[in-house]
Amino acid sequence: MFVRSERLNSEAVVQFVRALCAVSLQEIGHRRPRVFALTKIVEIAHFNMDRIRLVRGALALTLTLTLTLTPTVGAGVGLRSGVGQLPAQGALSTAP
Repeated sequence: MFVRSERLNSEAVVQFVRALCAVSLQEIGHRRPRVFALTKIVEIAHFNMDRIRLVRGALALTLTLTLTLTPTVGAGVGLRSGVGQLPAQGALSTAP
């Protein structure tokens, strides 16, 4: 499903990423945090780099908000996520 997200239309992939970001924040906010959805978000971003700039911009905004909130949400449960080790989401909006 994640690899094939590139087959979704533009609106669907943005909605999919938004929903996955919401799941990711819920996972991280648990007493025993998980980062499964967070890693899948990065994969989806990679698979959808060839989208038009408008779609990449929407994806980048969603990812930026999620990655910005991740340390805040995770800090409450002592999560030391590897957000700093994730590929820079800025590449989404600057790719040709």
